[in-house]
Amino acid sequence: MLAGNTLRDIGPAGTKKDATRNINQAIDAVAERLGNTRTVCRNYYIHPLLIEAYLVGRTATEPEAAPPKSARRKQPRAALRRDEVAVLQFLHDLGAQ
Repeated sequence: MLAGNTLRDIGPAGTKKDATRNINQAIDAVAERLGNTRTVCRNYYIHPLLIEAYLVGRTATEPEAAPPKSARRKQPRAALRRDEVAVLQFLHDLGAQ
């Protein structure tokens, strides 16, 4: 999720070199958060479709806005945060293609 959000926040790359640099930046963010190396994170923690999609200019969308407080009280508490749902939906959509 962190890699997907980081790539979304960075935005599309203008060149392949920029794309590689941005992907490494996202992997480094994950590595720092998990306390692992870049290689371990890329191989075991980051879904390969996130990287493939970024290389062709696609990223996860911004998460939907939170519902108004009045609606939140009526709904059960979500198991996932909105940004997690956005990345999972993006991966699901990529897998369906």
